Amino acid sequence: MKIEKADLSMEFSEDLYNDMEDLSSSTVTPCSVNFNDSEIGGLFINCPLRDIKYFGIKINKPLTPFLKFRMIDVRKQYYLIEVLMIFDEGKNKTLKLHLNPHDLNVQKFLKLITLKQAISFHLNIKETNRIISGIKTLDGEELNWFVKNYVLSSTLEPNTRNYLIVEDYLKKEKAISERIYRFLPSTDSNYFF
Repeated sequence: MKIEKADLSMEFSEDLYNDMEDLSSSTVTPCSVNFNDSEIGGLFINCPLRDIKYFGIKINKPLTPFLKFRMIDVRKQYYLIEVLMIFDEGKNKTLKLHLNPHDLNVQKFLKLITLKQAISFHLNIKETNRIISGIKTLDGEELNWFVKNYVLSSTLEPNTRNYLIVEDYLKKEKAISERIYRFLPSTDSNYFF
């Protein structure tokens, strides 16, 4: 299925296209898209309209937030990836996306990012049936982060319990200006090509 968005034309997997309406709000799941005949790893973000307004995101323009990536670990046992998206640095509003590095689809996402040296983001606004997307090529420091954390994640055993411990702790420490989106774990659907 091909979707046109603000000067970007890309294709989602059939499973993701079919599941879009059923995915919970304020969640994130790894995926890939076909862009210019190349598979690019991405994050499919189910964003309520109120958060689009809160962050001042322009619906008719490609998504271009400032990005920061963090691997959070507690005693080398509990791991969580946090992607910070800042849409207007002056307003200090942050969208935090949590991913479970123990999950096989997150590991597939990290590997694809390291291979293609680019990442895509897709905000699915459920109330309007619109998707705002953006693609960012990685600089050397960002690419090194993805390579290092792909290698780390590939050594981790599947473990949802430990991930949830870290996620729950971080939600309690959330600032008023932040929105935190939880990770949707792997299902039988395939959101990759």
